[in-house]
Amino acid sequence: MKVGILSRISTSSQSNESGLEELKSICEKLDYEIVEEYVEVVSGSKGKEDRSELKRMLSDCKKGKIKKLIIWELSRLGRSLPHLVNTLQEMKDSGVDLYSVREGIDTSTSMGKTMFGLIGVFSEFELEVRKDRVQRGIEHYRKKHNTWGRKKSITDEQMDQCHGLRKSGLSIRKISSEVGISIGSVSKVLNTCL
Repeated sequence: MKVGILSRISTSSQSNESGLEELKSICEKLDYEIVEEYVEVVSGSKGKEDRSELKRMLSDCKKGKIKKLIIWELSRLGRSLPHLVNTLQEMKDSGVDLYSVREGIDTSTSMGKTMFGLIGVFSEFELEVRKDRVQRGIEHYRKKHNTWGRKKSITDEQMDQCHGLRKSGLSIRKISSEVGISIGSVSKVLNTCL
């Protein structure tokens, strides 16, 4: 089977030689043919756009160059759960499986597919928890401050002035000049209260 191996370290002061050798040894034992090595020195928290080797690996997956990616552990692929799930989904869509040595996850097996599904469930759960926290924070702020969002750029007094000046026959341009707000703001005030 044609495989790729991915090794990532966070800083140039670290070495990934032993990790690469370990991955090569595992591939040899499993009779996998290593057709590409993807070696990165970048933080795992970086997005796909900042990881050239990850992008190259995903491109090779789409081209059918590899059929399985071998990594030492899932954190080498991505630090955040949503990022990891997105990467795994892109690989799956290209028909490429993943073998993570440390966790023993092989998505070509039924147990590995189940684990992939569970990772997706936990990712969804994490997103829902974050959304819930944000919503509770907003509600708490609203209760404490009776407001949320940007401050009104046009005061109630200015709105009343706009309507009064319009009733007296002034043009929008003249109202803008008198009240001291933009022509667009005057139009908005006059149109929203029709």
